[in-house]
Amino acid sequence: MASEKAPVKATGGGGFLFAARAAALFFAQMLTGSLPLGSERGTLSKIEFENRDRGWLLDDLLLILEGNAGQSFCGISLKSNDQVTQSGFPKDFVRAVWEQTKGSAPFRPDRDLLALGTARIATGVKAAWDQLLLQAIETAPDRLVLRLKEEGQSSEIQRDLFSSLRCPPDIGPADPLATASLLRTVRLLVWDFETEPSTDESRPSHSAAKRSEALTPSTPFPCGENSRVSQKRQGPQERLLTSKPSSRKYALALN
Repeated sequence: MASEKAPVKATGGGGFLFAARAAALFFAQMLTGSLPLGSERGTLSKIEFENRDRGWLLDDLLLILEGNAGQSFCGISLKSNDQVTQSGFPKDFVRAVWEQTKGSAPFRPDRDLLALGTARIATGVKAAWDQLLLQAIETAPDRLVLRLKEEGQSSEIQRDLFSSLRCPPDIGPADPLATASLLRTVRLLVWDFETEPSTDESRPSHSAAKRSEALTPSTPFPCGENSRVSQKRQGPQERLLTSKPSSRKYALALN
């Protein structure tokens, strides 16, 4: 029997291109001093790649941010296909998040974040998630759990999203309060890179993202063990890009 044809995205490098665009967008935000995860987290000071050997289970990207409260980290898993639906988050992401939070350093639940970056999500699901996350951040865990139980205080999609984040039984008990606390550290990032035209790529900072591609002659974004893009002074084995508006130098270092 002839084998089934592989999806065009799989054979055409769609997932890799999505990851490259996400990395370029974050680098543009670092160049322009944007706040990719909100004012509380501050600006990007460094972007690292493939940090599983340092204990980050969501290791496609690691954002290092500097804010008023100090330095924080955000580990990101990048997936270009459908991930979050009305039924909730994918099981592999949920497992990785719980394993990360149950482990020791480097993750600090009171300061760091864990994120899923994806290309597509239904509008209703994204709106339900945004409202649920806002409630989790602004409300005590026990109060959030109570709201989810009270009729009329939450939607079915919100309840399913919450339930999907429960701890896997082989890792620990499915405690609703623990799930509510975990929810505070989770972020869902959605970019329309696969839409024509792409709103995310048409923003003013996209020109900076295009300039960042000059840092990597052979690949759209750094690859390899402990690769990183950082704002730092010139050093050996670094290729430099000068940001004209601020005259600061940003470096790509591959170790």
